[in-house]
Amino acid sequence: MFLQSLTRRPLAIAGTLAIGAAVAVSSLNVVRADPHKVQPAKTCNKSSACLYVQNSGIALEGVTTNANTRALYIYATSAGADATDLNGGYIGTITRAPVPPSGVLYPIVMTDSNGNNLDWTDTNGNIAYHGSLNHFLRTRHGQKVVSYATESTTKTLEDVGSARLVNGQATIVLERTFADAIETQSAYHVFLTPNGDTKGLYVAQKSPMSFVVRETQGGHGSFSFDYRVIGTSLGHSGERMGTVRVPEEPNAPIRK
Repeated sequence: MFLQSLTRRPLAIAGTLAIGAAVAVSSLNVVRADPHKVQPAKTCNKSSACLYVQNSGIALEGVTTNANTRALYIYATSAGADATDLNGGYIGTITRAPVPPSGVLYPIVMTDSNGNNLDWTDTNGNIAYHGSLNHFLRTRHGQKVVSYATESTTKTLEDVGSARLVNGQATIVLERTFADAIETQSAYHVFLTPNGDTKGLYVAQKSPMSFVVRETQGGHGSFSFDYRVIGTSLGHSGERMGTVRVPEEPNAPIRK
């Protein structure tokens, strides 16, 4: 089926396309295409596809056995031309890298034309990027705006809520999922905002699952207040900007 598709349509790319051999595997047998049966590369100026492959299985597969080579290289030479346009019936793009015995590899690496890294994903699922993280959203009036992610010197999780002080005291129980996801054995931070007239609030006691809020100077007020709790993400205690090793950057080759 692969060869029939090639013989029905012109095979062309801008430049030179060298095809050594193609192997089509079906559930019944293996069909091999010898090099001399493949049409030579031609220049195509048509608006339709220069290469069209249709198959009930894998339509196109490229394999390279040498290091520092690419199984597939696509290059758009004209200004404004797009190199790829992928449309999947279920998943548009799948990228994989083997799990190394040590260190990391990179399923996804994006660079500029000079090979400078823009962002990448390693085999531990970590995403690193140069630049800023921007989020497009719409207001209730339909206006499109941009928001920016908050950055921190530590890996933290936070939760916010409201409670009520009764007779000058309140006990706040941390949400269980949140408490299970932070390092409760080390100090977490609580910020308080009273919603009533008071001389002040303070955190009188902390435990892994709750904290106690009281009014200062022995006050006995009853009013609501807001709180914000920030804790270190579980498993990242002691990590801080400037004290941990900067992640290793990939070295993606560029076409010379």
